[in-house]
Amino acid sequence: MNFPSAIAIATAFVAVYVGAQARRFARAPGWEDLRWFGLIAYAAAAFGLGNVASTLGWPDGAVVLAARIQLAAGMAQLWGWLHYVDALSARLPGPLARRLRLLPLAGSAAALVPGLLISGTVVTRPLLDVTCRDALPTPLGAAVIAAALAGGALALARLVAAAR
Repeated sequence: MNFPSAIAIATAFVAVYVGAQARRFARAPGWEDLRWFGLIAYAAAAFGLGNVASTLGWPDGAVVLAARIQLAAGMAQLWGWLHYVDALSARLPGPLARRLRLLPLAGSAAALVPGLLISGTVVTRPLLDVTCRDALPTPLGAAVIAAALAGGALALARLVAAAR
């Protein structure tokens, strides 16, 4: 085990604990918004565990599977953040926003389809004292990741606006 994989495992355990606590607190009146944060934390744990495959020199098939799970978890996180920001800001999304909100779920499901968003190509990159192995996205996967980043920026902008 190396330092990055140990950190990935430790943060995944912390994220699971935070998710469990958030779901527990969400049962209290006025704290219902934390159920979304619990989902976000669980998805973060799944995403973080995917880094273990890329930093421990696992076989290509395991690296590709972990990358697909990471992308699915990242899309689930985005879905959770969009809901959480709305719950925090007491904002009701309009009909178009509710329909667009289904896209991260579709992306999460699509990420699990072999070869659709994550290719079978694995590249090796040195990072300090560790060799990282990453599965490359397909062109469609790169577009989905770009769209997810835009959705995350939108959620962040709405969170900042709600804080004001």
